[in-house]
Amino acid sequence: MVERGQLLTVVLFFLVALVVGQLAGRGRQRLMALRASRDQTQLLLRYAEQLSMAADSGSVAKVGVDTLVGCFAVPTAFIESAESASEVRVMHALPASEYLDITARQAAVWSWQHQKPSGRDTQTLSQQAWRLIPLTVQGQRVGMLALKLSASPTTLGHEQEALMGTLLRQLSMALERTRLVAELNVTRVSEENERLRSALLSSVSHDLRTPLASIIGATSSLIELRPQLSDGDQRELLDGILSESERLNRYIQNLLDMTRLGHGTLKIERDWVTFDDLINSAVKRLGHSLKHVTMRRTWPASLPLLYVHPALVEQALVNVLDNAQRFSPPGGELYIKAHLREGETATLVITIEDQGPGISSELREQVFDMFYSGGDGDRSAHGSGLGLAICRGMIGAHGGTISADTGENGRGTAIIITLPLEGSDARRADEE
Repeated sequence: MVERGQLLTVVLFFLVALVVGQLAGRGRQRLMALRASRDQTQLLLRYAEQLSMAADSGSVAKVGVDTLVGCFAVPTAFIESAESASEVRVMHALPASEYLDITARQAAVWSWQHQKPSGRDTQTLSQQAWRLIPLTVQGQRVGMLALKLSASPTTLGHEQEALMGTLLRQLSMALERTRLVAELNVTRVSEENERLRSALLSSVSHDLRTPLASIIGATSSLIELRPQLSDGDQRELLDGILSESERLNRYIQNLLDMTRLGHGTLKIERDWVTFDDLINSAVKRLGHSLKHVTMRRTWPASLPLLYVHPALVEQALVNVLDNAQRFSPPGGELYIKAHLREGETATLVITIEDQGPGISSELREQVFDMFYSGGDGDRSAHGSGLGLAICRGMIGAHGGTISADTGENGRGTAIIITLPLEGSDARRADEE
């Protein structure tokens, strides 16, 4: 009886151990499955985040290829297009030295044309080393992935195939997003170019014809009516011709400067010049345009020499002064002041104030946009809207800034120009 009882005990313990072992095995499998699911979820989250941060198709392709290589440990390439075997364009591959043989290229062309997978473990060209998978969104091709599955020691399982499908779908959507963004940017640039072209044509037609009409009218009057005109009337007509010619010359100069700025061919040829010389030259060039305003100037005599491109800074000052006199009432005052602002880099601050209607705070940035004139488009009395935009380009080329603010006592407009004086400081130190 004792031996029989012991045997039953042993059998009971064995059965309990067997059940517990099975339960433990199932629990371990579930735990491993949960861990794998967690890892896969984290992988997909990181993948989605990286794709969302990619700004162009090249960045998206790199994220896709790197992730697939990390998941399946096989060489992977992103194909941008495959119109023919000689025109298979590989955008990104990992390893970078990996290349597609002629069979893989033929499979790529077939997949590109038929929008179906081919190659390894498919029904088309299944004996070759690569699997070619076209990426499409709503029937539109956005790229293709090539995976060298022959480099894997085992065949992909159902879960791995499902993971690959998920990764490729997200990659396709990201590529479509970048394509749409690129098309939107092209459309936006095209619309902006068309707007600028229309504005330029409108500006040229008006701002060239207006002074030319005045010059032609005054000249014809001098030719046809000279005997009937007094010396004062003739002098007035000649002054008008000179004033309109200077205005026309400034406008053509602005057009040339705008072209150089737009094509990036504006070169800075620095030289030493005094601030007084720049202001005097700018005022002299404006000539008769400043007759209806009075000028007031304030700046210390100790201002250092400026190491700038004299012609560009002078042109910027001409544009600002010309803009100020246009908005100034008869008998108004233009106030030019300057001072040196100390700091890590010494800066010359130039302020030009007028007594015109002023600029509202929400428009103070727009006045520096191309063709913005603050009035009724290009046909307003305020000019073409090129002057201040060109000023910003010229001053910016020197590392400076230009901005608009309210004038003294809340009246008129103050245009504030800053120019860094690194070279000027060195020159002044040498002289001392």
